[in-house]
Amino acid sequence: MLLLLLATASARGPASSASQRLPCRGLRGPARRDCVENATAAAERRGITSVASARGGWVCRAALVMKQGQGHHVSVNPKQRAAIDKKCGFDPRNPRFPARDADAGLVVAVHHNGFGNQLFQLAFAKLWAAASGADFAAALIDRREIPFEEQPKYKNGVVVPPRLPPHSDVGWRLFEQYFSNESLGRRDRLGTCAPLVPYENQYVGNGTRILGGRGADTKRIPLEKQLVGALAANDTCLKTLGYFQDYSLYAGLAGYLRKEIAPTPVDLVEGPGPDDVVIHIRKCRTAASGPRRPGNHKSRRHPRRTICVDAAAPPQAYTV
Repeated sequence: MLLLLLATASARGPASSASQRLPCRGLRGPARRDCVENATAAAERRGITSVASARGGWVCRAALVMKQGQGHHVSVNPKQRAAIDKKCGFDPRNPRFPARDADAGLVVAVHHNGFGNQLFQLAFAKLWAAASGADFAAALIDRREIPFEEQPKYKNGVVVPPRLPPHSDVGWRLFEQYFSNESLGRRDRLGTCAPLVPYENQYVGNGTRILGGRGADTKRIPLEKQLVGALAANDTCLKTLGYFQDYSLYAGLAGYLRKEIAPTPVDLVEGPGPDDVVIHIRKCRTAASGPRRPGNHKSRRHPRRTICVDAAAPPQAYTV
């Protein structure tokens, strides 16, 4: 869990560097659109490894980790991560991020599902923005950004809007409550992002791009192709829409993330200690997943240890 990552060893803060450059800076209107299209086409011919290596730094690590790990389904081991960092010239002990550049655009963390998922979404977009010299903002998922189009539903003759992914609005309200406005970024700039509808295969348009890591997104547009476009195009607005839970994305960066994701002070009955262990406990009987026996569960796609509990059953001990 990211909460465990934020509670462990720290890393030195980022240093400014002008070495990571993006194309199409300084261009506006049709000239920028043409530049983005040409840069993306050229990058697709070169391939993800070449494009990522040319960018270097954390975005190179992120792209190659996601390519090798197939999104969030397969974890990259430490040996593979070390090889990726070497190829990218990225040292997590002394990460160097470029200074903010308004022309680098805006990176938006699209928050969806529960609070734990949203922690990873925030961290991923924060790092992508920092590594690109871009502004950052966090926002709750738009109903047009759900993975699949739902059939229209009516109540008293009025169309009912599509549902957000489970727990999205609750998790977002917690973020607004427990994290400072500074941590949630330049939300005043969200108007620069054009609306896109993933289930209509809209991932790029009007200066906006969605980097979609959900299963439905990668079936429509392969993740590698999406990553190439996100690395090469320098869009006005890049929306990150996925889960981004591979530890290798964040390894060694706890100090930076702890600083950037600063919660507002809250009164806790018992605060976490430096040696506490975080365990993921969830109620596994939901309308979406159906009944599931309590106990320890590991799946082939998600090998992390999860303890499933039945809230209605008497208390019992579970072995981790």
